[in-house]
Amino acid sequence: MKIDNLEIIKEKITQLGKTQTFNIALAHQVIDFMLSRPPMVKKTNVVKKMNDEHLSEIDAYQTLLLNQWIKNPVIKKYPELLSLSVKSFVRELDHDSFIHNPYYQRVKPKPITQGNWQLSYETFTPYQGVLTGDVISHPTNHYLDATPLGYFKDPFYYLVIKQQEVTWMSVTPFEINTMAPIIEKMFGNVVTLGLGLGYFAAMAALKPEVNEVLVIEQDNQVIQLFLKHIYPLLPNKEKITIIHDDAFTFLKKSKHPFDHLFVDIYHTADDGLPIYMRMKKIEQLSTSGQWHYWLESSILSLFRRYMVVFLQEQLLSFDDSHYQHSNNREDEFYRGLYLINQDTSIQSLNDIDQWLSDSSIQDMLTRLQLSKD
Repeated sequence: MKIDNLEIIKEKITQLGKTQTFNIALAHQVIDFMLSRPPMVKKTNVVKKMNDEHLSEIDAYQTLLLNQWIKNPVIKKYPELLSLSVKSFVRELDHDSFIHNPYYQRVKPKPITQGNWQLSYETFTPYQGVLTGDVISHPTNHYLDATPLGYFKDPFYYLVIKQQEVTWMSVTPFEINTMAPIIEKMFGNVVTLGLGLGYFAAMAALKPEVNEVLVIEQDNQVIQLFLKHIYPLLPNKEKITIIHDDAFTFLKKSKHPFDHLFVDIYHTADDGLPIYMRMKKIEQLSTSGQWHYWLESSILSLFRRYMVVFLQEQLLSFDDSHYQHSNNREDEFYRGLYLINQDTSIQSLNDIDQWLSDSSIQDMLTRLQLSKD
């Protein structure tokens, strides 16, 4: 890669590095809070702050929530970024809008354990921090990531499926909101890779424009749990067919035509990135319909962080000798970026933005090879 040695370009890369450092710290904080230590804001503290500082409820809640994050040493260095990336994306959640969801209304199975899997219910307590959407990246703010969050004023119960106490799928505002734009696009023959609690399949099957939903699931215990405890409760279940197979094996051998294919066989963006890369290569060869990926924005944002580090390395004139040894997956990413960007030239700020755009990342992830591809 050739980068022009202009001050404006060096300053841009420096700002990108600062923002991505913040993004990484915030992402770890969000995962930690949401998966192991959810941010607990007490109603009494919200009311006290409202009275003491004459704030609205949402302003008081946002301040209390941000105060928990500001303790992180990296995030503490960039309070202005924290405010931009979180404050305007925190809101009160409408309890009724979620419980009136057709899946919520119909699917209320009894808790059950089957093999390594458990079907059960969990609760968001009042004012607990709740993830509500996929990452939103802002190119105009050096690709600062925003994380939509919210809270309920009343307890909110939701269905989960776990494998050995690790939540694999749940029907929360996060799942509902991240799948809604994709479900909206569904018509004709639909294939979904991954069953989980069957939320995507059930909601797609409800659409009159959808003829069939073919679900590919590799874990037979999940299939049996679903068929026995959830499938009988679904409307339009006759549209849903489940095939017990590995997603990649199915795609290699299947001649089944589809209008839309939805990939949902990973837990987070971190474990989803290598799967996304493999799938994009298969998609490139596909002659069927449109492909969609759960958490695609988070996956692209995650890889963009590697690209910014690579930009910084190239600005320091890292050459082939710096990318010879691949001891882990990250090394492979940097090695791959080096190999596919030999002829890339960065001569302007626009070149940087274009190189870091979603479409550019998708192209590179299609071309980049990993050892297990």
